[in-house]
Amino acid sequence: MVWHKTIGSGPTKVVVIHGWFWDHRVFTPIFDCLDANRYTYAFIDIRGYGNSRTVSGGYTIGEVAGDAIALAEKLGWHEFHVVGHSMGGKAAQKVAMDAGARVRSVVAVTPVPASALPFDDAVFGFFAAACEQDEVALTLMGDSIGNRASKTWLKLMLRRARDTASPEAFKSYMRSFIRDDFAADANKVKAPMLVLYGEFVASARILCAASILGSIRTQKSKRSEIPGTIRCRRRRSILQPALRPLFLGLHKCTDRRAARSTAQATAV
Repeated sequence: MVWHKTIGSGPTKVVVIHGWFWDHRVFTPIFDCLDANRYTYAFIDIRGYGNSRTVSGGYTIGEVAGDAIALAEKLGWHEFHVVGHSMGGKAAQKVAMDAGARVRSVVAVTPVPASALPFDDAVFGFFAAACEQDEVALTLMGDSIGNRASKTWLKLMLRRARDTASPEAFKSYMRSFIRDDFAADANKVKAPMLVLYGEFVASARILCAASILGSIRTQKSKRSEIPGTIRCRRRRSILQPALRPLFLGLHKCTDRRAARSTAQATAV
């Protein structure tokens, strides 16, 4: 069983899955903002990362999803919400596909899509090189956020990623989030979904976010406190109030209106 950190004791249950770089501690800035009376959060360290570094496995997105569902089962959560960031966003979608009606809603923050990524050999090789070469990894990280972060911040994040993840897990997850294709099962998702991305997220990620469920119709938000977000005119996630601290932490927003101008979507 993978390790997890529990925050809160409320009746609404939330599983939170981190991304490729770093572990559950990427969410540390928002821990003190969470409503511990209304919600119970389980922040996972996936296999090969952090406190689950010694937990062996195939290190695939499907396995991450299976571990999240197994954890919810162990905790006695018959219904729960799931949040995933980046690579964890792909895993969150897989959880919604596999757990069916048990999943009440999904929040995907700058997610990798459920489909395989359309990378040629050169781009795949670039990602593979980032697994071992720090300069390549720094370039990849910088490009993914519009080259707006300082080299100091990028080096800090990279050091955290190198420290927390086993090299085998880091590389295997890279292969999985690029090549694994779950799109054929997208119609299994019945829960409402909220998709978030920012103005300076790499254009490829934006396109991926907009195409997660293929037939979702999207439009640019006419009024957004987080420039560049999209709004999909479908049901809004019922978990949005619980996740407001996540939005504020990840996008460095301070206004309540920011949480109302996020991307909203649901599976069809």
